[in-house]
Amino acid sequence: MSLTSAVYVVWVLVSGGPEAWQPPLSLLALLMVALPGAWLLWHGASGPLRPNRQRLALGLLVCAAGQLVAFAMHPDRPAVGAVLGLPLLLSAVLGLRLTWQTPGRMETLSLALEALLLSAVLVMLAMHPDRALGAVGLGLGALLLLTTPQPVEGLPPLSQTLIGSALLLGLTAAFWTVTPMGASALDISMLWVLAAGLLSGAALLRPRPPALHQGAPSRGALLLSVLPHGLLAGLYVLDVVLLLPRGPVWPVALLTLLFVCRFLLVLLNQQRQLQLWTFRAEHDQLTGLLGRRGLEEHLRRAIAGAQLSGLPTAVLFLDLDRMKSINDTFGHPVGDAMLCEVARRLSASVPSSASAARYGGDEFVVVWPGLTSVAEVGPAVERLLSVLQQPVRVGLETLSLSASVGVAMCPDDADDSTLAIERADDAMYRAKQAGKGTWRFADDALNTALVMDLQIETHLRGALERGEFEVRYQPLMQLAEVQVFGFEALLSWHSPVLGRVSPGDFIPLAEARGTIGRLGRWVLREALGQMRRWRDQGWSDGCVSVNVSVLQFEAPDFVTDIQEALQEQGLPGEVLILEVTEGALIRDVPSSVHKLAQLRAMGVSIALDDFGTGYSSLSYLQQLPVNIIKIDRAFIRDLSERGTAFVQAIIALAHSLNLTVIAEGIEVNAQRDVLVALGCEAGQGYLFAWPMAESEVAVYLAGVDTAVET
Repeated sequence: MSLTSAVYVVWVLVSGGPEAWQPPLSLLALLMVALPGAWLLWHGASGPLRPNRQRLALGLLVCAAGQLVAFAMHPDRPAVGAVLGLPLLLSAVLGLRLTWQTPGRMETLSLALEALLLSAVLVMLAMHPDRALGAVGLGLGALLLLTTPQPVEGLPPLSQTLIGSALLLGLTAAFWTVTPMGASALDISMLWVLAAGLLSGAALLRPRPPALHQGAPSRGALLLSVLPHGLLAGLYVLDVVLLLPRGPVWPVALLTLLFVCRFLLVLLNQQRQLQLWTFRAEHDQLTGLLGRRGLEEHLRRAIAGAQLSGLPTAVLFLDLDRMKSINDTFGHPVGDAMLCEVARRLSASVPSSASAARYGGDEFVVVWPGLTSVAEVGPAVERLLSVLQQPVRVGLETLSLSASVGVAMCPDDADDSTLAIERADDAMYRAKQAGKGTWRFADDALNTALVMDLQIETHLRGALERGEFEVRYQPLMQLAEVQVFGFEALLSWHSPVLGRVSPGDFIPLAEARGTIGRLGRWVLREALGQMRRWRDQGWSDGCVSVNVSVLQFEAPDFVTDIQEALQEQGLPGEVLILEVTEGALIRDVPSSVHKLAQLRAMGVSIALDDFGTGYSSLSYLQQLPVNIIKIDRAFIRDLSERGTAFVQAIIALAHSLNLTVIAEGIEVNAQRDVLVALGCEAGQGYLFAWPMAESEVAVYLAGVDTAVET
């Protein structure tokens, strides 16, 4: 077919032969190109592109039939041939447009405008059957080219070049028909033969599958995609100028309006395609998460924000365990479904400020900016690993996954996106070496602390059942008289493996893992049981103070649990002081006020622990029904002139509200003397006694005078 077109073009350019031979030879050349092309397209069509190729074959057949009619009826009127050759262009657009996506609202609107434009052209054809024919060809050709407002997805570049060339040849033929350019019927026929040959050749090239990772087009590519429409607009204006003197204005005006609307729709579609290209360039097509390009830009902004704000950004590099065996055993469709489920869980599990990305294969990255401290990372990663370990149902199979995670803290570990990914990736491999389903920091110092936390967490499980905890008691003293009026119950843990573990090390882990509630209830009952024994031994006027965690206080049955614990030992509420931090109370102030009021009605005293360390203590002090303030040891440690003034202000404020003040962390007599001079009633610290075991309390009480004064 291409050879036939080439031979015909050479014949036209060299001699053209006798004038009488030109029409039949031109028709023969077109038939020799169109008919074999149609046959090959029809019989070679298969797969999802079969309807498209068959439409192109029909277009070539209709074009050939149209040229036969034109030759039989009007062999000397090339304008008729120009119009009857339009099915060739129509079939090119409709046949070579790939159908990877279902037409949307804009495509539907485009078809409606194209139908209106075609109707208007046909009206003009009926009104001006002679000179209008070429203009109709030009208008319809412009319309057809406008139906492909960007390079056709899936076609190789050569096919796109051939199609564009064929369409421009058809438009040129129509333009030569309508303008006095001196072109002969033979020249115009040559253009149609070339157009048919180019379209047949382009149609036979194998299309490419749609790209999964298509980058955004360059500025030059966008200009090239708009340029043909600008040229068409110019050609159309010229067409209208030629037609306007030959007939009424309104058909031309209608056609122009429709043409302008269609052209504007092209521009809108270009904008939509640009947005689509940008999304595809930044996102992974399988999971919908950010891809590498989008991740790099997002991470770059997050690191820059961390450098400005001073708040660290965590970069989590996740590698799924066992994905290769899943792909090998169940096939890649199941593996892809697993990846999509992992992406969904990641998106649902990370905070709204964080972003998840698929880095490649079975690797994912989470960028988490704006952390207040490194301590937030551990619980978040543990929750993420727990979510990923939940079984996944894929078809008839129920599969499980785990992930190894590396964490880089930016900007400390890395100050650019590439290095951040590398550091997190290295940490992930260390996590894999430690055992699947684990995680590690990129920083060695953080890893040391992490390993210690993991050891503590491991041995913390079951420690209560193994009897490794005990309650120790530190005396609460009346400072002026140096007399004991109660004890604070403090939880102590002695692990057979780790030795004695500081409460500052294991209590935060117990809070993070949600086990602090059980420990708190156990301490409460142990302390009240000890108080029962002390009263039975004759110390009937003392009290015991117990710390309450946030989770324990927020439990719906907290007040009921306190009441039941007192009733179990037959004790009045007056023997119990509950120490609650400001953070536990202000999370839900109305609920806190209600619970505290119920406890106060039972006779239980409420101490606001670590007063002065929060940022809103004063604003909530009047609302919360507390009756004791405990000054944090940080203020007692430095009783300089300024520190003394601050402590004096707290004591004065408390007394004005009829609150009792207990100072924590008194270690030397000088501190006690200053506090007494400032009017502080009570205190505790190493100056009086270290936390003692139950057996040591009796000995201690025997050595001091006791009094009760609350």
